[in-house]
Amino acid sequence: MAFSLVFATTGATCARRETLQRNFRPPVIFEQTPTLAEVTQHLNRSLAIRRIESNSLTVSSPNIPVKLKGSLIWERTENFSLQAYPFTRAMMGNGLIAGSNPEMFWLQTQGDLFYARYDEFNRQSGPRKILPVSPLWLREAMGIVEMNPSYRHDAPLRRGDGKLQVVTYIPSQPFDPRFPQQNTEYKRVLILDGSFGTIEQTLLYNPAGKLVAQATQSEHDDLESSEIGWPLPHRIDVQLHPDEGESLAFTVEVGFYLLNDDASATASTFTLPDLTGLSTYDLVKMNASLQAVPPNPPVYTQAQPPPGQSSLVNYRTVR
Repeated sequence: MAFSLVFATTGATCARRETLQRNFRPPVIFEQTPTLAEVTQHLNRSLAIRRIESNSLTVSSPNIPVKLKGSLIWERTENFSLQAYPFTRAMMGNGLIAGSNPEMFWLQTQGDLFYARYDEFNRQSGPRKILPVSPLWLREAMGIVEMNPSYRHDAPLRRGDGKLQVVTYIPSQPFDPRFPQQNTEYKRVLILDGSFGTIEQTLLYNPAGKLVAQATQSEHDDLESSEIGWPLPHRIDVQLHPDEGESLAFTVEVGFYLLNDDASATASTFTLPDLTGLSTYDLVKMNASLQAVPPNPPVYTQAQPPPGQSSLVNYRTVR
């Protein structure tokens, strides 16, 4: 309660999950099938969100025996940090850390750290293992999406169940030689409530047409009375489907959001974790060599990456 009171006095908008069922009364946005311009205007209201934060989230998955509790911060556009642990930060080995900054992203779990630089990750032409998208995609999974006018969009479609379907074609950067010229775009499919316009599902297909990421959003909170005016989900069910290997499914539940407040971020919030004791894996090199991750990778006690990973050390030194 004390923490919530601090949030309430900062002037930022705080969306609380415990009052969802009682207070969520979204206005009717679409009384008939909207035009592309109307959908664009509606979805781009999310541009008012420049930062989100929560210290009341839980992460659960069929692959882990207990729920992880933690926090997340996202700043427009590439700054992202998620940390979750079974009980305390001291139980590092069983925790989950994901992050991103304008240069690179990373995922740390069970003593292993997977990372990639964005420029190299976007240029790779081989299959994507472990992660088909960066952890930063979670912000789109949470319903913070935009309709970029420079991209190609299909006209909104009213489905048989009354939902609205909005399709956007996102150019792959740069050109990917695996695919013919006419099919070099990722396809994002948004499923909206047909009346209220809340985002209920987000799907991402790669240029080959394979579904690589999907999220189902529910338990939205109505922020119409706030300066933001954009409903955010408090439950996000995510599935990631890499080109090779097993799919990853997990659920993120957010107790409340703190919006557009800059008080808690520090210089180290969006930097790579300390590598001491971690086994590090460059996702781009791993994908290029088609080399699977060893089932029991060695644990390095020195703050040095394995041979061939010197670019990671250089990155940390420069920064």
